[in-house]
Amino acid sequence: MRFFFSLALKRLGSRIGLAFLLVFSFALTTGLVVCVPVFVDAMVKEIIREELAFKTETQDCPPFPVRFYAMPRYGEVMTLEEVAYARQWIADMLVREVGLPVRSRYAQIDGPVFYLRPQIGDSRYKDRILTSVQATLVQDVGEHIEVVQGAPFGEIADPGQFRSGCTHRSLRGWPCRWAIPSA
Repeated sequence: MRFFFSLALKRLGSRIGLAFLLVFSFALTTGLVVCVPVFVDAMVKEIIREELAFKTETQDCPPFPVRFYAMPRYGEVMTLEEVAYARQWIADMLVREVGLPVRSRYAQIDGPVFYLRPQIGDSRYKDRILTSVQATLVQDVGEHIEVVQGAPFGEIADPGQFRSGCTHRSLRGWPCRWAIPSA
């Protein structure tokens, strides 16, 4: 084994030009093998950027719409401050992991489900549960809503037309209210 190694070194030493060309050909071959995937990866990223920019401009939608859920532990309730913290934490994590900025956010905060039942002894209804009601809060939704017909939310043309339905305070100070049309 030593004989072949020493013979190869003597041969490379006697012909410096050929040894240099051999090392140069190895370096060039290695460079070409490595550069092709790097070039293809760069081109694919550029094509994806162009397609996402085109989709965003033509369809007027974000390039990566993402939906996340933050649920409280069983038997516990999340406060609005905890919801805001979870929303910010998820947005920061998304920016760190994906590397794209968050351009817009939408948060829908749902309260617990309440089941409306008829009064005890009322025989007009055959079902034990009439319907379910769930209060939902969408922060800053007013600036995205256009009133097409009728009065905007909170402004009633005839105050006698609606009567207050219920106020429940199970969300740690967040009142849930709804209006019932009067007959």
